[in-house]
Amino acid sequence: MSTARCLSASLLLLLLVSPWSSASAQGDRCATETILEARLAEDTAYARSFFAVESALRDMASTSFRTSTEYTLPVVVHILHLGEAVGVENNLSDAQIHGAIDAMNADFRGDYGGSDIDIEFELASRDPDGNPSTGIVRVNAVESIPEYGDDGLVTGDNLHPSSENEVKALSHWPTADYINIWVVSGLNGGMSPLGFAYLPPVSGFYDGIVLHRRVCGIGEEYDLLNNYDLNKSLTHEMGHYLGLYHTFRLTNGCAEESNCNAQGDQVCDTPPTTGSAGCSALDCPETMVENYMDYGYDQCVHAFTEGQRSRMRSALLDHRETLLESQGTVPVVAQDAGIASIQGLAPVGCNATHDVEVSLQNFGTEVVTEATLHFSLDGGLPLAVAWSGELEAGMSTLVPLPALAAGQGAHTLSVWSSMTVDDYAQNDTLNMDFDVVPGTWLSMEIQFDFLPHGISWAVEHNDLGLVVLEGSDYFNDEYASEFIEIEGCASDGCYTLTVEDLFGNGMHYSPPGWYSLSDSDGNILGEGSGNFGAEQTHEFCVEGSSVEPCVDVDGNGVCDEDEGELQVTILGCTDALSCTFDAEANTDDGSCDYLDALGDCGGDCEADDDGDGICDSEEVPGCTDETACNYDAGATEENGNCDYAAEGYDCDGNPLVSSVGNLETGPTLSAFPNPSVDGVFRIGGLPGPGLHLLTIRDVNGRIVRMERAEAMSTTAGWTLQPDMQLKAGAYLVQVGDARASQTVRILVH
Repeated sequence: MSTARCLSASLLLLLLVSPWSSASAQGDRCATETILEARLAEDTAYARSFFAVESALRDMASTSFRTSTEYTLPVVVHILHLGEAVGVENNLSDAQIHGAIDAMNADFRGDYGGSDIDIEFELASRDPDGNPSTGIVRVNAVESIPEYGDDGLVTGDNLHPSSENEVKALSHWPTADYINIWVVSGLNGGMSPLGFAYLPPVSGFYDGIVLHRRVCGIGEEYDLLNNYDLNKSLTHEMGHYLGLYHTFRLTNGCAEESNCNAQGDQVCDTPPTTGSAGCSALDCPETMVENYMDYGYDQCVHAFTEGQRSRMRSALLDHRETLLESQGTVPVVAQDAGIASIQGLAPVGCNATHDVEVSLQNFGTEVVTEATLHFSLDGGLPLAVAWSGELEAGMSTLVPLPALAAGQGAHTLSVWSSMTVDDYAQNDTLNMDFDVVPGTWLSMEIQFDFLPHGISWAVEHNDLGLVVLEGSDYFNDEYASEFIEIEGCASDGCYTLTVEDLFGNGMHYSPPGWYSLSDSDGNILGEGSGNFGAEQTHEFCVEGSSVEPCVDVDGNGVCDEDEGELQVTILGCTDALSCTFDAEANTDDGSCDYLDALGDCGGDCEADDDGDGICDSEEVPGCTDETACNYDAGATEENGNCDYAAEGYDCDGNPLVSSVGNLETGPTLSAFPNPSVDGVFRIGGLPGPGLHLLTIRDVNGRIVRMERAEAMSTTAGWTLQPDMQLKAGAYLVQVGDARASQTVRILVH
């Protein structure tokens, strides 16, 4: 029986018959062009999105630059078995699945060569309902689809009982949040193909990867297919899921491509190739047999290129970006409530008064009974509303905010939750940007007939696809022969009113009903009555003006009439287990401190070898002597580098004692030697350091010399030595000024 390695994104069924020996045979195994062209011709919506994505990826390939941001993507593996026990044949063991994910991560991180894609994959730790999960789901497929036992998953035949759609519907998680991998017991009654995946853009529950169980995992203990036993098939299919084609796509020869971003596999650093067989190139000597996106045996392939890295990361960031916001890999905790969504706020609209509801969800495992919802409009004053109730694990509730006043222009609403104990804060905050634009008020009036069930209607913007007014679910027991009126604002533009009746006879039951859509000026934009059939449409355009918001005198973004519902946000530590817990706070500000190993608040340390009550890891070396000039008030451990002032002076060199002021009460001054032989002498007995004024007079009272001299510290105390030599005679030496002074008589021989 022939086998195949891959069915690529556009339902590209690739038949593999080994060995291949010619380029023509390589082409036969891949129906890419035929199937892709057929789908593009049949599905215009798909064609538009497909070519838009291709154009975007080409643009990014020519302008992108390398980033090293690492991404972890959540994976769920659905094992579709035949009723075997876990670990037996088709019901693969947890260990085999974990090994497969580990092996794929090694390939994507370049452990065996090639580029590091900086993308890893992790089995989901929570399911779509917020419950704990191993990321592995086991389904006995034959219980629901008996034909699965013989045929496995069948491709290309949507009418078969075990068609792709029917089998995947047995177990599926939201594609926006998880990468679905289905491991099947067989494909098309055997192993053809070995697996397949879908390139972006894809919508619908079938998006993901299908893999035959005999190529999933790595290890001699498992029942794996020879030459495909190193898990490279999963890596190959994940490459498709992230936007890669086969290296030999649309290539018939080895000639250089004229536009590598648009030809072949649209990756410039993978040379043109017609493919490989086993571990050898078919035709082109430059063939990258080692590339994961070729058809080489598992033992031969081990590399992605930089170009493939860029294309996969671009596809992830532009077309599978919701995976980066998924909570799938976040472990489930006990106490965890967060913001799931903000409802009632249109991204673009002309309503200036906004009735907003916040979806508060319990992401934890324990019942949540209280929470505070904080909000701020355009970065203004944070306000809060309290919620109490009983929210079971995985459940959510809508909490209304006070009516908000936001007039014409761009705005941002920030909402975050807080609880006394919240084990996971990353899901507590949600921001929403919205624009208020000029518009016109519309009013839809409906008089129902006796049997209104089946009537639905919507007013949709023709260019934006935005529904501004709608209604449905008009049950007979509630709306029979009733009149209703619904109002809303429509921004400038053209719209279509569509009114439908599920039963195809409009509002004809006696007495017959009618509807009328009008604007604020009373103009009728669409109307109908009686039996209008299954559907009736009306097209119209509006040109409005700025709509004024509700009264908000204090400018806090809340309509004054709803002010009574508010709390003022009080910042502080909200954790009752913290030693800085603030019982009045309702918003945590990150100020919580906890007792450390020494019983002190503020940290956690393991040792205090010097016993000073400070953790060794927190010691700050420095001078701890308060009398030192370089005293460090923040130091906790002496480092021996203290500096001190000279005796009698401060650290800036200023004297500590005013000698002049102390001359009258201080000791009696003396001159020595006295008499002086050469006219050089000193004055002793000074009370301390400082500059002193010396005035020397002769016996007639005339000033012979005047100067300032600084006292010096000597073994004899503080002394002055004038810088002068006197002639023989008698002199009076005055030390000090008019405030205080002493006079000493000296003889010079």
